[in-house]
Amino acid sequence: LALWGDSHAWRSGETLAAVATNNGQSVSIYTMASCPPLLDVKWAKDKQGCRPFSAAALERIRTERPQIVVLSGFWTNYASGSRLGAPLYVNFLTNRETTRQSAEENQRVFEPGLRRTVLEIRRTGARVLIVGPYPELPWLAPTRLSMSARLGAPPQHGPTTASFLERNRPVLEVLAVI
Repeated sequence: LALWGDSHAWRSGETLAAVATNNGQSVSIYTMASCPPLLDVKWAKDKQGCRPFSAAALERIRTERPQIVVLSGFWTNYASGSRLGAPLYVNFLTNRETTRQSAEENQRVFEPGLRRTVLEIRRTGARVLIVGPYPELPWLAPTRLSMSARLGAPPQHGPTTASFLERNRPVLEVLAVI
Protein backbone atom coordinates (compact mmCIF):
# COMPACT_ATOMS: atom_id res chain seq x y z
CA LEU A 1 0.00 0.00 0.00
CA ALA A 2 1.27 3.49 -0.81
CA LEU A 3 -0.03 6.97 -0.12
CA TRP A 4 0.99 9.85 -2.38
CA GLY A 5 -0.10 13.42 -1.89
CA ASP A 6 0.21 16.81 -0.25
CA SER A 7 -0.30 17.87 3.38
CA HIS A 8 -3.93 16.72 3.20
CA ALA A 9 -2.63 13.23 2.45
CA TRP A 10 -0.04 13.53 5.20
CA ARG A 11 -2.81 14.15 7.76
CA SER A 12 -4.38 10.79 6.94
CA GLY A 13 -1.07 8.91 6.67
CA GLU A 14 -0.83 7.91 10.32
CA THR A 15 -4.36 6.49 10.28
CA LEU A 16 -3.73 4.66 7.02
CA ALA A 17 -0.49 3.22 8.41
CA ALA A 18 -2.30 2.01 11.56
CA VAL A 19 -5.03 0.33 9.50
CA ALA A 20 -2.46 -1.29 7.22
CA THR A 21 -0.41 -2.53 10.18
CA ASN A 22 -3.52 -3.96 11.87
CA ASN A 23 -4.14 -5.91 8.64
CA GLY A 24 -0.58 -7.19 8.36
CA GLN A 25 0.41 -4.78 5.59
CA SER A 26 2.94 -2.04 5.30
CA VAL A 27 2.43 1.39 3.81
CA SER A 28 4.85 3.71 2.07
CA ILE A 29 4.00 7.40 2.44
CA TYR A 30 5.11 10.00 -0.09
CA THR A 31 3.84 13.42 0.92
CA MET A 32 5.04 16.98 0.58
CA ALA A 33 3.10 20.04 1.70
CA SER A 34 1.67 22.17 -1.12
CA CYS A 35 2.75 19.65 -3.75
CA PRO A 36 -0.06 18.25 -5.86
CA PRO A 37 0.34 14.55 -6.63
CA LEU A 38 0.13 15.33 -10.34
CA LEU A 39 2.66 14.59 -13.06
CA ASP A 40 3.78 17.12 -15.65
CA VAL A 41 2.35 20.17 -13.92
CA LYS A 42 3.84 23.15 -12.14
CA TRP A 43 2.12 24.58 -9.08
CA ALA A 44 2.73 28.28 -8.47
CA LYS A 45 3.09 27.72 -4.73
CA ASP A 46 5.95 25.29 -5.33
CA LYS A 47 8.94 26.52 -3.37
CA GLN A 48 10.29 23.08 -2.56
CA GLY A 49 10.62 21.21 -5.85
CA CYS A 50 7.31 19.45 -6.40
CA ARG A 51 8.14 18.13 -9.86
CA PRO A 52 11.27 16.26 -8.71
CA PHE A 53 9.37 15.05 -5.64
CA SER A 54 6.53 13.69 -7.80
CA ALA A 55 8.98 12.03 -10.16
CA ALA A 56 10.74 10.41 -7.18
CA ALA A 57 7.41 9.25 -5.69
CA LEU A 58 6.45 7.63 -8.98
CA GLU A 59 9.86 5.98 -9.26
CA ARG A 60 9.50 4.54 -5.73
CA ILE A 61 6.05 3.22 -6.66
CA ARG A 62 7.55 1.59 -9.76
CA THR A 63 10.30 0.03 -7.63
CA GLU A 64 8.23 -1.03 -4.61
CA ARG A 65 5.20 -2.12 -6.69
CA PRO A 66 2.45 -1.70 -4.08
CA GLN A 67 -0.89 -3.34 -4.89
CA ILE A 68 -2.81 -0.15 -4.10
CA VAL A 69 -1.80 3.50 -4.37
CA VAL A 70 -3.94 6.10 -2.62
CA LEU A 71 -3.83 9.59 -4.12
CA SER A 72 -4.92 12.41 -1.88
CA GLY A 73 -4.69 16.16 -2.27
CA PHE A 74 -6.34 19.52 -1.93
CA TRP A 75 -7.89 18.90 -5.36
CA THR A 76 -10.25 21.88 -5.37
CA ASN A 77 -7.43 24.28 -4.60
CA TYR A 78 -5.42 22.90 -7.53
CA ALA A 79 -8.36 22.88 -9.95
CA SER A 80 -9.64 26.34 -9.00
CA GLY A 81 -6.46 28.00 -7.84
CA SER A 82 -8.08 29.43 -4.72
CA ARG A 83 -9.14 28.50 -1.24
CA LEU A 84 -12.70 28.88 -0.05
CA GLY A 85 -13.16 32.40 1.29
CA ALA A 86 -9.98 33.70 -0.39
CA PRO A 87 -10.90 34.26 -4.05
CA LEU A 88 -8.21 36.91 -4.52
CA TYR A 89 -5.49 34.53 -3.34
CA VAL A 90 -4.96 32.61 -6.57
CA ASN A 91 -2.25 30.05 -7.34
CA PHE A 92 -1.80 28.78 -10.84
CA LEU A 93 -1.42 25.24 -12.10
CA THR A 94 0.39 25.11 -15.44
CA ASN A 95 1.88 22.64 -17.89
CA ARG A 96 3.92 22.80 -21.10
CA GLU A 97 0.91 23.92 -23.15
CA THR A 98 -0.02 26.79 -20.83
CA THR A 99 0.07 30.16 -22.60
CA ARG A 100 -1.81 32.22 -20.01
CA GLN A 101 -2.20 31.72 -16.27
CA SER A 102 -5.81 31.82 -15.09
CA ALA A 103 -8.33 29.97 -12.94
CA GLU A 104 -9.79 28.51 -16.16
CA GLU A 105 -6.34 27.25 -17.11
CA ASN A 106 -6.08 25.51 -13.73
CA GLN A 107 -9.16 23.45 -14.61
CA ARG A 108 -7.79 22.67 -18.07
CA VAL A 109 -4.43 21.52 -16.66
CA PHE A 110 -5.83 19.60 -13.66
CA GLU A 111 -7.61 16.81 -15.55
CA PRO A 112 -4.75 15.69 -17.83
CA GLY A 113 -2.32 15.95 -14.92
CA LEU A 114 -4.46 13.63 -12.82
CA ARG A 115 -5.14 11.29 -15.77
CA ARG A 116 -1.44 10.97 -16.52
CA THR A 117 -0.64 10.30 -12.87
CA VAL A 118 -3.30 7.58 -12.62
CA LEU A 119 -2.16 6.02 -15.91
CA GLU A 120 1.48 5.86 -14.83
CA ILE A 121 0.53 4.27 -11.51
CA ARG A 122 -1.73 1.73 -13.22
CA ARG A 123 1.15 0.79 -15.53
CA THR A 124 2.90 -0.58 -12.44
CA GLY A 125 0.00 -2.98 -11.92
CA ALA A 126 -1.35 -1.11 -8.90
CA ARG A 127 -4.96 -0.16 -8.29
CA VAL A 128 -5.47 3.55 -7.72
CA LEU A 129 -7.80 4.93 -5.07
CA ILE A 130 -8.41 8.67 -5.09
CA VAL A 131 -9.58 10.41 -1.95
CA GLY A 132 -12.21 12.93 -3.03
CA PRO A 133 -12.34 16.59 -2.11
CA TYR A 134 -12.03 17.58 1.51
CA PRO A 135 -14.58 19.95 3.05
CA GLU A 136 -13.22 23.48 3.42
CA LEU A 137 -14.04 26.22 5.87
CA PRO A 138 -13.62 29.89 4.94
CA TRP A 139 -12.05 30.50 8.37
CA LEU A 140 -9.66 28.83 10.79
CA ALA A 141 -11.80 26.46 12.85
CA PRO A 142 -9.78 26.61 16.12
CA THR A 143 -9.84 30.42 16.07
CA ARG A 144 -13.58 30.59 15.42
CA LEU A 145 -14.38 27.96 18.03
CA SER A 146 -12.35 29.73 20.71
CA MET A 147 -13.96 33.08 19.82
CA SER A 148 -17.40 31.50 20.06
CA ALA A 149 -16.55 30.02 23.45
CA ARG A 150 -15.18 33.33 24.76
CA LEU A 151 -18.18 35.29 23.52
CA GLY A 152 -20.70 32.65 24.54
CA ALA A 153 -22.01 32.52 20.98
CA PRO A 154 -22.89 29.39 19.05
CA PRO A 155 -20.17 28.28 16.63
CA GLN A 156 -20.55 29.34 13.04
CA HIS A 157 -21.71 26.62 10.66
CA GLY A 158 -19.64 25.57 7.68
CA PRO A 159 -20.69 25.40 4.05
CA THR A 160 -23.88 23.60 3.10
CA THR A 161 -23.81 20.35 1.17
CA ALA A 162 -25.09 22.24 -1.88
CA SER A 163 -22.30 24.84 -1.70
CA PHE A 164 -19.70 22.09 -1.16
CA LEU A 165 -20.94 20.23 -4.23
CA GLU A 166 -21.00 23.41 -6.32
CA ARG A 167 -17.47 24.45 -5.36
CA ASN A 168 -16.17 20.93 -5.98
CA ARG A 169 -18.16 20.28 -9.16
CA PRO A 170 -15.15 20.55 -11.53
CA VAL A 171 -13.13 18.09 -9.44
CA LEU A 172 -16.02 15.68 -8.95
CA GLU A 173 -16.64 15.67 -12.71
CA VAL A 174 -13.01 14.75 -13.37
CA LEU A 175 -13.03 12.05 -10.68
CA ALA A 176 -16.22 10.57 -12.15
CA VAL A 177 -14.51 9.83 -15.49
CA ILE A 178 -11.09 8.68 -14.26
